[in-house]
Amino acid sequence: MAPDEVFSLLYVNYVDDLYYFGISMGYGEDAVRDAIHDVFLKLFSSRTRYEAVKNWKAYLFRSLNNRLVDLSRHPTDSLESDRKGIEALLEDSFGEREVDETKSLVANRLTCLINSLPYRQKLSIHLRFFEEMSYDEIAEVLRCSNHAARISVSKAIQNLRKYNLLMKLWQE
Repeated sequence: MAPDEVFSLLYVNYVDDLYYFGISMGYGEDAVRDAIHDVFLKLFSSRTRYEAVKNWKAYLFRSLNNRLVDLSRHPTDSLESDRKGIEALLEDSFGEREVDETKSLVANRLTCLINSLPYRQKLSIHLRFFEEMSYDEIAEVLRCSNHAARISVSKAIQNLRKYNLLMKLWQE
């Protein structure tokens, strides 16, 4: 397969997943689009160097994450656009455009809980449960061992349970 065809397939297969990944990590829509554009532009301009890439999904997610972190050092998006992006992601993740009041409350609580996690744990949770990546793929994105990826997901789940319990106690 020609390099241009491979590039096109990568873009078509992963652009939506990359977009939702960036939005779910709390970045604004414009920042995510810019970062995806930058990742694919870099990939296209040096496509002959990437013959050794074995797992394109993990590579693209890691590249996007790195680019978003770089862009966040020079923030240009408003908090409102970040909030709208997260709400859109939650609506899509429930498979509906109009979320009823109960689901909306659950979605808001889940968003608050996930956003209260440290960045690496939030990233681990997203990769594991929203992107359905294996622990090996998560380890590749996080640049750590399989064991460390498992620990990160486990600690994130423990923290979500703890935060949820604290929120329930606080509301009583």
